[in-house]
Amino acid sequence: MSVYRLLFLDEQNQVRGVKVLPYDDEAQAVRVARAIPDGRAKELWRSGRFVGRFPAEPAPASGEPTRH
Repeated sequence: MSVYRLLFLDEQNQVRGVKVLPYDDEAQAVRVARAIPDGRAKELWRSGRFVGRFPAEPAPASGEPTRH
C-alpha cells in the first residue's frame, strides 16, 4: 500500500492542512483527492514525488447542492 499526502493550500500556496490517503492505486488516490470538497487548492504527493495539483473550487452558492 502506498501513502499519499494531500496538501491543502491557501491563496499564497502555503500548506494549511494535510490529509493522508493510503491507496494501492495512484488513479484511485487522484480520484479521491479531487473529490474531497474543501474550496482550497490541493496538491497530491507520494513519497516526495509530485502527483498532481487541483485548483481551488469556488464554494457553491446557497441552495446549490455540494458536489462529492
